[in-house]
Order: sequence, then C-alpha cells, then structure tokens
Amino acid sequence: MNLTTYFFIGLLVAIIRAFPLGTTYVAVIYTTIKENVQSALIFF
Repeated sequence: MNLTTYFFIGLLVAIIRAFPLGTTYVAVIYTTIKENVQSALIFF
C-alpha cells in the first residue's frame, strides 16, 4: 500500500472517530470552563 492509501484510510478513521466524540468533548470543555470559573471566583 502506498502513502495515498494510508492517508485516505487515516482521514476516514479520523472523521469516523470525530463524530461520536464531538458531543462528549463539548460537554467536557463546558464543565471544565464552569469549574475553572467557580474556583477562580473562590480564590479572588
């Protein structure tokens, strides 16, 4: 298999893996931001 085949397989896998994780990442980032804001308010 040549480089182009590997590239397209990798791209396909990345796209497939990105879809189910998208919502999870948004939720994790959202809670992280909320926690950081709350702890920042406690410290100041």
